[in-house]
Amino acid sequence: MNLDYRITAVVAMIFLCFSTLFTKLAMKGGLSPRHTFIIFAGIALVVTCLVDVCQGEKFWKALNLSAGTMFACAGALLGVVALLLYYGTLGRGPMSTVVPIWSLQAVGVGTLGIIFLKENLTDAKIAAMFLAIMAVWLITRPS
Repeated sequence: MNLDYRITAVVAMIFLCFSTLFTKLAMKGGLSPRHTFIIFAGIALVVTCLVDVCQGEKFWKALNLSAGTMFACAGALLGVVALLLYYGTLGRGPMSTVVPIWSLQAVGVGTLGIIFLKENLTDAKIAAMFLAIMAVWLITRPS
């Protein structure tokens, strides 16, 4: 069994945890959520383009009217709106509440994969989604 993608996902999750912590610290330090996001997006753009070029790819070749590019644009637009809302919420609320609610995207994405991509729905997935929703409810409910 190839676990490479799972290991990479765990490493990405760890990086994202620290990214969220540093983002919250930036906001506590006086940076607005919008300016924090601009810095994040700018660094993401530069680093991604550099990685692409270093790997011999030419990102500008993807700038066409293909279906893949249109889906990428729609996903990027929705992702930017989601991240702006997330950063704004993270700037106003406690990290220990905002992030668990945000993590419910796993349930949403799983559901979309099952509906639109015809991915398998198993009893284990149903149970995991239910438990994820219950865990977030327990973490975020008022005391």
